[in-house]
Amino acid sequence: MIHEFQGINGVTSHCDITINGNVVICTELISNPGTSVTNMAEAIADMVVARYNLDPHKLIWLENYENNHNKFYDIVTFNYRDGRFTDPSWQSISSERAHVIWHTNSL
Repeated sequence: MIHEFQGINGVTSHCDITINGNVVICTELISNPGTSVTNMAEAIADMVVARYNLDPHKLIWLENYENNHNKFYDIVTFNYRDGRFTDPSWQSISSERAHVIWHTNSL
């Protein structure tokens, strides 16, 4: 589903959000005119968790990028304090690993 958000300098931006249990795939869309999902990871995660009533302590956040029909994934870990996600950290993972996480809902 397309998720709109206010990017840097108030630019309307969008990404695709897919949810399976506690796993969220946040896809950077080529059509996004604004801020990338990487630059807004914490804010998007805050909005998605609130909107879809997800447990922030069980959240598994994957970012997805496509380039010439190849998919690239990062797993993003956050600190969660005072009701907000902070301090994101990215680690590249293979498409195969992302597939396993998606289907098992666990790392």
